[in-house]
Amino acid sequence: MPKRTVRTIIGVGLLVLSVTGGLAQVILSKKQSENYSATVLPLLEEWDDAVSVASQTPRIGLPNVIPNLQEIKRRASQLEAEGCFAEAHPFLIEHMEYTIKGFLAFMGQESDSLVQEKFTLAGRASRKYTRKLQECTK
Repeated sequence: MPKRTVRTIIGVGLLVLSVTGGLAQVILSKKQSENYSATVLPLLEEWDDAVSVASQTPRIGLPNVIPNLQEIKRRASQLEAEGCFAEAHPFLIEHMEYTIKGFLAFMGQESDSLVQEKFTLAGRASRKYTRKLQECTK
């Protein structure tokens, strides 16, 4: 997922005062958004870089780059998200998990259909994450 997309989703729409939400809810949402954004964006940038490297790495070299993906996912798993972002965050972890499984399947010379399935599931999780973030910023 492009980091620009995540920044836009997290940063847009939180200052809109809803009729039912009230000012306290807006302030809370803005604070939650800033906290989540400050912790997750650096990891997403690191993740994007690591996936780019893994995508360009020959099968035989993947054992050297997959541990970096796993370490980033572990750090992302330890992040604490609040409110609506707590509902979105598991989809990010799911995206990371399926991406790693896709690279592992490719490295292990699994069938193309299995490899494709893992990356398709990663894409679905990414889209769910994006939709949930959009809901959080409405």
